[in-house]
Amino acid sequence: MAGQDIAIQYEASLLRNIVHNTSMGIVETDLDFRIRLYNRSACRLLNDDNDVVGMSMRDLLREKNALEAVARRLRAEEESRVSGKWTPDKTKYHTEIKMVITLSRDNAYMVTGFLFMCEELPFYTVCCLCRKVRTPDGWISLEELMNRGAALSHTYCPDCMPGALAKIQRTV
Repeated sequence: MAGQDIAIQYEASLLRNIVHNTSMGIVETDLDFRIRLYNRSACRLLNDDNDVVGMSMRDLLREKNALEAVARRLRAEEESRVSGKWTPDKTKYHTEIKMVITLSRDNAYMVTGFLFMCEELPFYTVCCLCRKVRTPDGWISLEELMNRGAALSHTYCPDCMPGALAKIQRTV
């Protein structure tokens, strides 16, 4: 058992080193979008004056001052290294912030994608299997949100999570 614990700790250490040394900003969150870990590149994008571990990613990026700070950092990243991917799009109606986010479950199943945050549009998570949408009031059907201007991301709802993880484990 002790050998297994050492192997698990070693794997976690390797993953942390990869995450912290990659050149792209990575933010690891739990399934409720609370920040668990972020690397040096993401530190420049987030408000590195405060400890953001445990904060909700949505709340952090929706704060007015945080949006402007992220926009400045994204602009600096674009100018120094990333050739256009990180540009915040500002219009008369909203500011869209693009940044890389990594979601994982117990540091095992890494899913990386782009998180598009809009200052004035709500951000919702959609179950990849049944298409239910997570709102502050709970999980509802996608049809209920069709007429709202919503930015959507994908995850698994509690009903679909066990089956989805079992399928992932069988294919790995």
